[in-house]
Amino acid sequence: VDRLTKPLVRKDMTDPLRGKISKTKGSFDSELFEEVSWERAEELVADKIAEIAKIDGNQVGLYGSGQLTVEGQWLENVLMKGVIGSNTIEANARMCMTSAVTGYFKIFGSDTPPTCYDDVEMADMITFWGHNPRGAHPILFWRVADHKKKNDINDLLQEEVSNYSTIATDKGLELNLDLDQTIPDFEFDKVKITQVMNNLLSNALKFTHEGAVAVKSTLDGKLVRVEVADTGVGIPDDKKSELFQKFVQIHEGKDSDGPGTGLGLAISKGIVEAHGGKIWVENNKPIGTRLIFTIPTI
Repeated sequence: VDRLTKPLVRKDMTDPLRGKISKTKGSFDSELFEEVSWERAEELVADKIAEIAKIDGNQVGLYGSGQLTVEGQWLENVLMKGVIGSNTIEANARMCMTSAVTGYFKIFGSDTPPTCYDDVEMADMITFWGHNPRGAHPILFWRVADHKKKNDINDLLQEEVSNYSTIATDKGLELNLDLDQTIPDFEFDKVKITQVMNNLLSNALKFTHEGAVAVKSTLDGKLVRVEVADTGVGIPDDKKSELFQKFVQIHEGKDSDGPGTGLGLAISKGIVEAHGGKIWVENNKPIGTRLIFTIPTI
């Protein structure tokens, strides 16, 4: 069953008050339905309930969920007993899934919930009402929990470039960004990888006095590759092996915009390797340095 995004109303509807039974009842072909606005759908439901309630409110039933909050169940009772005039209300916890399945069969013709797991991973916010989701819905809970561990590396890189854009502008440097949009969300420590990017970008801008700094992401099989390239002073070949050692500072004096601790790249190496990745340095042709790290997506 295709997922619905707008309300559909059966063209030949059953009308119990007038003894009419739809000739298309039990059929769910798309041509049997009319697409309407949410406002029209709400009005239609309200009109039908009001028409039935005027004759006998108890003909309107509500089968709710035992997982509702106390406030939710109070509102159900106010609506059904106080407004519609019906005692046909059931909020037994054992009935909630039965009610849902019945609704799915009525609407879709099969036990098909009107959502999918992709919705969980696309949602900006998910709210659980009135129950312990880990105990009541463990499959959904862990799907949400697992997805919350995943992050978007491109969003992180974009944010980092934005954060350092003022420094680059003040130095008269270009700060470029090239992102591979095919990279999926995957599990990594956003705080720690941000720390890595802070170290790489601050070093690149610190030792670059003209030209540009460029950040690039690419997907290489099951690895994400991130590069920070600059047109700065570069790293001598005989010093490359020392670059990721603690307290080692390759450039001092006039080549640098200020002193450092010699710990940033050593810390970055530890973080990347803790993610199962690698970090290394290459020459950025024709001039400068290219620092590269990879981390696995699985």
